[in-house]
Amino acid sequence: MNAVQVRNVRQMRPEMERQRTSGNTPQRVYMSKMQKRRKARRARKAKAFAAVVILWLMEVSMAAAAGAVVAAIIVPLAFLKRGYFFLGGEWLLVLAATLLAYHFIHKAVFRRLES
Repeated sequence: MNAVQVRNVRQMRPEMERQRTSGNTPQRVYMSKMQKRRKARRARKAKAFAAVVILWLMEVSMAAAAGAVVAAIIVPLAFLKRGYFFLGGEWLLVLAATLLAYHFIHKAVFRRLES
């Protein structure tokens, strides 16, 4: 192939990608390879995204469990002290415990993934 033929093939390639063919033509063979590559790339991206979402949900649920444990201890003590239920400063402790737990869990998970 000389340079002119190579240039012509490069110019034809985008046109061939846009064509819709129904039979086994030379254009269809090329389209099939491109579609397979794109489909495989999309599948890899979808799997990676699903893995990240699942990992995030696990981190958040573990942090929420830690916050629930702190709430189960702190909220009844505040109720006994006041004599009635109220949204006070104890909920800031629950929030802080949840956020700290998420931070440490997140660091531990990504430290393990990096190694």
